[in-house]
Amino acid sequence: MGGAIDSLTWNNRELVNSYDHGRELQMACNSNTYAECYNPTEAGGRDDSDHTKTYIQWIRAHGNILESEVHPAFWLRPGAHETRDTTINGCTRGSAALNHQMTYKYPFHKKVTIGTHGIDNCIEYVSNFTIGGDWPADLKFIQMEAPAGYMAGDFNQIYYFNPKTVSMEIHKTDNHPVVLSTHDNLNAVGVYTPPGQDSDIPVKYGAHVFRLGTFDNDTGKWNVVYRKYRTHGNQPVQYVYKTYICVGSLGIVSNCLHKIMQMI
Repeated sequence: MGGAIDSLTWNNRELVNSYDHGRELQMACNSNTYAECYNPTEAGGRDDSDHTKTYIQWIRAHGNILESEVHPAFWLRPGAHETRDTTINGCTRGSAALNHQMTYKYPFHKKVTIGTHGIDNCIEYVSNFTIGGDWPADLKFIQMEAPAGYMAGDFNQIYYFNPKTVSMEIHKTDNHPVVLSTHDNLNAVGVYTPPGQDSDIPVKYGAHVFRLGTFDNDTGKWNVVYRKYRTHGNQPVQYVYKTYICVGSLGIVSNCLHKIMQMI
């Protein structure tokens, strides 16, 4: 899986859906216009099967820290076509991949710390994207998932954590941390990214439940999305983002988010 995280467990329970290379817990980026038609993806591409086209530069694991640097695969291989209908005008069913290589020439680097700021069930995830090369000329901005997490099929309840009331709400808001939970609230994952990081458009928390018919195929997705306007020229630029992931029951996740938001 190209160094992406395909397993995260809590209380003897697997949280991550690792059904294919597009799921996992991972970094990815695309443009507002062309989505999967130009989409470096840490774990690998749509057609990679057992062997990812992501190139691993190195991986280090020591104590509670996991760190890696990879050249991610493009989601679509050169000459491949999109198979889904989407609302993205430039990348609908039948659209051709815009990338000319299978692997992105610039690195994705991450540093993951399990247990941070004295909170054992809080993960610090630092995403470092190098953006450069032949991105489509007419895009408005590049959007980076820093990161995205695809959870097991029964994570189908979406909440938003309100730090003022220290409570979970069901009404969507882009500026409140998002939480995915099982129906019984015994297993949950929540995500928070501190304000003031480098983004030309306000940071967006996303959440969506995909019901595709089987437990291994069903998934709940959360992500943290940063967006940057394209810089002049194609010289590589680095963007670094810090995100905190809380795991536990819904009550434990609520407490974790409250603590980390007070500290950061």
